[in-house]
Amino acid sequence: MQIGIEAVKPGNTVGDIGYAIESFANKYKLGIIRDLVGHGVGKNLHERPEIPGNLNKPLEKTPILKPGMVLAIEVIYNLGKPDIYIDPKDGWTVRTKDGKISALFEKTVAVVAGGFLVLT
Repeated sequence: MQIGIEAVKPGNTVGDIGYAIESFANKYKLGIIRDLVGHGVGKNLHERPEIPGNLNKPLEKTPILKPGMVLAIEVIYNLGKPDIYIDPKDGWTVRTKDGKISALFEKTVAVVAGGFLVLT
């Protein structure tokens, strides 16, 4: 989580956040859930930009971070493969297809002139 947060500063991109998270996960051979992402926070809870936990396109094609943006960075790792499904029993619970343990960590941060400010 902290590595992703430290990538938040004006002029960096959303891709820098995802790349930092993915690099850490790869170092420890952790799976990254790609179907679920962080997001912008504003008047509505889930807004653009999406904040993936990996670099899913070239850095220059990801949104540039600017002061005033508020982001919910969600790091979702697991000990197995990244494939998930929604449990049909309740239509809400997310499970890994391979049954391996998974965890989600989330922080809300603001992009400020000097870098970031952790809000939650």
